This record gives sequence, C-alpha cells and structure tokens, in this order.
Amino acid sequence: MLLAGIDYSLVSPAVCLYCGEIGEWDIEKCEFHFVSKTKKYAEITEYMHPRKKTIRVVGHEYPTEYPEGNENDCGRYDALAEWVMDLGEE
Repeated sequence: MLLAGIDYSLVSPAVCLYCGEIGEWDIEKCEFHFVSKTKKYAEITEYMHPRKKTIRVVGHEYPTEYPEGNENDCGRYDALAEWVMDLGEE
C-alpha cells in the first residue's frame, strides 16, 4: 500500500511516501521528498534516526518556471500535486 502526506507550504513544500502493509508501521518504509530553490539541496540523503532507523530524504530542485497557466497560487498547487502524483508512480 502507498500512503502520502503532503505539505503544500509556500516556502518548502514536501511529501512523505509510505510503502508498506497496513499495521506494519516502520519509518524505514517512508521516503521524504521536499522542494528547494537552492540547487545544492536537491540530492538524496540518508539520516540515522535516534532509534537506529535509516530515514531517506530526497531533495528536488524547485522549478524556476511553471507550465503556462500555473503562474498563480492555484496553478502552483496544481503543479505541486502533479509532482506528488509523479513521485507515487516511481
């Protein structure tokens, strides 16, 4: 099963994807994705959780331009939702 939690914040949108079975919660089955305007943060990093669990964090470069028609806030949210759906298909 794939579950997603989305943060549509204006400054640093993010999503957490969980791929696992119901009732088998494990943070190691989560993958955290975020968008940044700073290119150097657009990378894959793994962190060690205090309970000795590995957490995968993936940075994506913020698009400098949105597709035509997505220049306003509503269009921006549509573009972010599309980004999240693309992540779920990977």
